[in-house]
Amino acid sequence: MNNHESANIIRDSGILLDLLHNEEGLEIESTCDPSWPLSLRKSWPYYIMGVSQMALDLIENLRTSPRPALDISSIHQQELYYTQLMIKQKEVWQNWGSTAFFHHINAIFGYEPLIAQPRGFLGILASF
Repeated sequence: MNNHESANIIRDSGILLDLLHNEEGLEIESTCDPSWPLSLRKSWPYYIMGVSQMALDLIENLRTSPRPALDISSIHQQELYYTQLMIKQKEVWQNWGSTAFFHHINAIFGYEPLIAQPRGFLGILASF
């Protein structure tokens, strides 16, 4: 996490720790959906931390130019910069997400079928 300025700002601010304290204490399972079984709640944060680290690294690797300066006169450049970065990230997701993400998480669980619970019509389309 030390390589990502925004992650360091969030970590150093104590925001996440404050949110954890406001929930149920410092137990890692308090960061998850309380309807999940305890075994999943205790394990899932490690999964999402790895996914988050990968996403931050992917964004860093997709960058082809330095970020524009943060000042009021550069708002348009900031918007253009991040729009282009989001387009590149979407291309990775659409072109390689099936193998790089779904295939490998499926392999961890031995290619067992799962009951998908899409959150709407678009969720159904995204499940295939």
